[in-house]
Amino acid sequence: AKTWFFVGSDYLWPHKSFEIAKKVIEAAGGTVVGEEYAPIGTTDWGSVVSKINRTNPSVVLLALAGGADNVSI
Repeated sequence: AKTWFFVGSDYLWPHKSFEIAKKVIEAAGGTVVGEEYAPIGTTDWGSVVSKINRTNPSVVLLALAGGADNVSI
């Protein structure tokens, strides 16, 4: 994959994971086209989905904490 978009919860694990992933991706010739962090418990992902759609990445890499609280019905 050549283009990547990162979505993570806003705490240490996603920030550090993406920092490492970005180095590996760039060393392999890829590009990170977006990076978004949201508070744990976020249920409205509309703005993030819009940014993903605008950048049209090959891959979306998720590092989200929580479970059902990240989904709204």
